[in-house]
Amino acid sequence: MLRVVPALDQELKRSPRLSSKFHWASVVTDDGPMASLAAEFEIPVAKTIDLLKIIYEEGRASLQEIKDAVTVIEGRDDIPGPKEFWKKYSLYFESGKC
Repeated sequence: MLRVVPALDQELKRSPRLSSKFHWASVVTDDGPMASLAAEFEIPVAKTIDLLKIIYEEGRASLQEIKDAVTVIEGRDDIPGPKEFWKKYSLYFESGKC
């Protein structure tokens, strides 16, 4: 089994409170190895575009703010998995559901 920080396991074993307080909610990552690690621990994984959808649906950002964020990501040439990203972007934010 992979570990990011081996000492973390020791700390969690010594303190059940930490395990119950931080139950390891979902992880947001577009990094393949990180997603694989999360899967090993049965931690749900969301991608950046999925997080943007959640932020929008929860009313934490307007459609314009989401589009502005995507413009910044695109300007940095940092669109993760472009084919999947743009497909989901279109579905989430351009399909008339917004």
